[in-house]
Amino acid sequence: MCLLSHRGTIVPYRGKRDETINLNTFHDILVSGAGDQTVKLWDTAKGAEVATLYGHTDYVRAVRFSRDGNTIYSTGFGADHQLRFWSAATLKRSDVKIPMLATP
Repeated sequence: MCLLSHRGTIVPYRGKRDETINLNTFHDILVSGAGDQTVKLWDTAKGAEVATLYGHTDYVRAVRFSRDGNTIYSTGFGADHQLRFWSAATLKRSDVKIPMLATP
């Protein structure tokens, strides 16, 4: 599957290619983060974008589904440095923002 909808590049963080793409095996949904400051969800069976999540102010460094598949976690980089929580069911962002420590 080719992820053509992001305007920014899906850039591996420190060479870790699995940081910016993650698969929810419960529902065959892939989540990706990129330089366009968005998190996108993809239907792997159809090869189509399902949704775009907005809220980061710099490129998205990493994305993950929770173990139960109910929550999406995303972290920003640069000026952002926030850990954000998204409901996988409603795609709504939690009001909780956790500042990340700057990495050297």
